[in-house]
Amino acid sequence: GDCCVPVKYTVDPKLGRWVHMQRFNKSFLRQERKDQLDAIEFVWNYAKDSWYGMLARLIAYKKAHGDCNVPQDYEADPRLGLWVMDQQMRLEYIPNDRKKRLFALGFK
Repeated sequence: GDCCVPVKYTVDPKLGRWVHMQRFNKSFLRQERKDQLDAIEFVWNYAKDSWYGMLARLIAYKKAHGDCNVPQDYEADPRLGLWVMDQQMRLEYIPNDRKKRLFALGFK
């Protein structure tokens, strides 16, 4: 798993809203809370960190379809299909921490 939850997280809308509030109120959070979230690799800026945003979309695809084999021309999310193809083509150049996340999903 990961901590890259979108605001409109359909699997668990309450979690999506809670995560959004943590991001929105980051400057007001106690340092202890920030440290705890950092320790679990919480993604503070979902929109800015597009790789993790795409990973979240791949996770949602896998939950819906049971695999990571997104067709290149996937009509429901064309960008995801292209992103998956790009990850496959550039796999040897992807940082190891990202490869581990992909492989943990069953990415091939």
